[in-house]
Amino acid sequence: MNEPLDLDGCRPTPLASYLKALGVLRLVAEQADPEVQGWWEKDRFRLRSTLDRGALLRFFQETYAPTPIIAPWNGGSGFYPKDKRDGIDAIDADPSPRFDAYRRAIALGRRLIAERGFSERPSDEAKSDFIGGLRALGEAALVGWIDAAVALTLDRTAFPPLLGTGGNDGRLDFTNNFMQRVAELLCGRAAEPHLLASALFDDLALGLSAAAVGQFSPGAAGGPNAATGVGSADSARLVNAWDFVLMLEGAVMFAGGVSRRLHGTDASYLSYPFTVRAAAAGFGTASLAEQADARGELWAPLWDRPATHAELRVLFREGRLSVGARPARDGLDAARALGGLAADRRVAAFQRFGFVKRQGLAFLATPLDRRQVRPSPRAELLSDLDRRGWLDRVRRMAADKSASAGLRGAVRSLEEGVVTLLDRPEDRGAAQAVLAGVGAVARCVAIRPKLRETLGPPPRLSAGWRAAADDGSPAFRVAAALGALAAPPGKPGEKPTVETTMPFAAHLGPLDGAAREFRWAEKAALGSAEVLAVWGEGSLIDNLGAVVRRRLLEAGRRAAKPPFAASVHGAGAWTDDIANFLADGFDDRRAMALLLGLAWTAPARLPKQGDGRRHATVPFAYAAIAPLFASAGVLDRALRMIRDGAPTTDEDEDEDEDEDDKDGIAPEDLALRLIVPPALSGLLAAGRVGEAVQLAQHRVRVAGLPAPFQKVSQGAFARADAQSGRRLLAALAIPARAGVIAACLRQAYPSAELENAA
Repeated sequence: MNEPLDLDGCRPTPLASYLKALGVLRLVAEQADPEVQGWWEKDRFRLRSTLDRGALLRFFQETYAPTPIIAPWNGGSGFYPKDKRDGIDAIDADPSPRFDAYRRAIALGRRLIAERGFSERPSDEAKSDFIGGLRALGEAALVGWIDAAVALTLDRTAFPPLLGTGGNDGRLDFTNNFMQRVAELLCGRAAEPHLLASALFDDLALGLSAAAVGQFSPGAAGGPNAATGVGSADSARLVNAWDFVLMLEGAVMFAGGVSRRLHGTDASYLSYPFTVRAAAAGFGTASLAEQADARGELWAPLWDRPATHAELRVLFREGRLSVGARPARDGLDAARALGGLAADRRVAAFQRFGFVKRQGLAFLATPLDRRQVRPSPRAELLSDLDRRGWLDRVRRMAADKSASAGLRGAVRSLEEGVVTLLDRPEDRGAAQAVLAGVGAVARCVAIRPKLRETLGPPPRLSAGWRAAADDGSPAFRVAAALGALAAPPGKPGEKPTVETTMPFAAHLGPLDGAAREFRWAEKAALGSAEVLAVWGEGSLIDNLGAVVRRRLLEAGRRAAKPPFAASVHGAGAWTDDIANFLADGFDDRRAMALLLGLAWTAPARLPKQGDGRRHATVPFAYAAIAPLFASAGVLDRALRMIRDGAPTTDEDEDEDEDEDDKDGIAPEDLALRLIVPPALSGLLAAGRVGEAVQLAQHRVRVAGLPAPFQKVSQGAFARADAQSGRRLLAALAIPARAGVIAACLRQAYPSAELENAA
């Protein structure tokens, strides 16, 4: 073989240029050199063949036999009396052997039209039968073109978006224009060689045609303001005839088919290589409104290793991007599927095109994105969103014209987060964006009864999401601890329900009290479920205050333990986390966005930060009140840490705490005596922090623990206001580790007798 040829005229964008590369490879392989290889390198197509530059040019000028590209089912195709006939008549009259197959295809089309008595294009009812007859009688080359342009399903004629509506786009018939360009180049005279050199090698050339190119090259589509200076709307519509011819020759590579839909209700669906529904995600100009009108997307593969035409035929024949066991449905699915078939076939990247309305009612194949192929370690995490078809149903609901702006915006943010996570799987901010999107969508659904009837809450996400999103920031750590909030275990043998375990998600919407997997409560159980759902449109602080008050009421009503424990050991907050939350500058907004997503995630241990050498302390008011909110198990471990002389901070809390309290055994008497006074939450909400501290100390003394500060100086809390009181109340909702409670007891109740209290 000769040295590879750099086809600088064949680039991944626009779509016309990409298809031109496929056309060159296919035609050379079928008509000149079966072993020819092609691949993409540095954004250009390279060709390795027995043909050198001169031989390649001579092949197309002298021996290339055009594929019989016809569409006698379309008006304007050249087959009907009112159609323009320059191209079809010229080919039919040319005696050159290179047009033998073309002439036979034209004759077949005319014969079938005459047999059916058509004087104009067939109606939609007759079109399928006509195309079926043409395909049954046509030669292999004609059948290949038909399969690229049309797919006959059980009940309709389907049109892949690549070739418009069966070989035309509105009034522009691709096939008639193809025949005109072929006649212009090859019939009766030798074509100008510089045009072919320009098409293949990007050489400069004169003699471009003022012709339509359709959707394939938006920059050459013309229209008002399409060019500089004064000119008509058609001033930019100058096309190299070879570009148009080779472009449609390349489109033949995309031969589709009809596959049986085994997982849906439709009888069949169009299965076309690397073609999916449009998705408004992953590119800067994405719009849900534009998505609704788009014809679809084409994900054009770019391979970086030499491949023969036979190998590429297999690639395109099997070009069914899949997410798990199901085919990719839209652009977001396609982005998730890139590590499967594509990686196996050594595809390096995909150029994403969207067939969108960008010129009045006309569709343009707009380049949207270039996506590299690499296995995604986060694919398994994203599969959590597919359970019960949740993600797909959410996105379909948001695409509905009746969807609210809030739901549309939330779904758009979720989609963008998914795409970013696929691009940057190690980016913790991307994982956080997905979690925040899940939370925002769930919130939109939770507050709308009509939506709850058709869409369930998010599936329970795996604990891996916490590790993927954990950036060590105070906002994330507080949100992670809050998301693990639950009531302590009930009595042995008691069936756990949402009402008894009170997971944080129950505060976000009315959840079913008997469901293992979260689901919205039925009407019969709606009343009790809505009681727990106290989350509103206010700030993080106000909503956490409402959570504290509701959980205290529920605990008092059932005479239960304080319901502010983490649902798994080690998932509670550390001293630094509480101190950061109570300090100035904490990012409430970000913490709330993360919390709304983490509430649907399985809890996990919250690791300590850095090297563990921390000396943060919480405010005295928090230290005095927090022990009243500790569960029996946490309080037991805290007292034993004090008894055993553990360090004064919580970084060295026992790692074997998982072994504690497995059977619910704890210092019940002490825990039940340390109840929260009913007035405490109201005092904090009103900013009366000093009085709240006094009330807490009194409760501690009644419980039997020494409280050395029998009277608290009100001057110590002179600066306390309603805002600081509400934040302190909100902080009490955060499940704290035993080390935090031990530090609080040492700070607020420092007495030698305390060490023997356990």
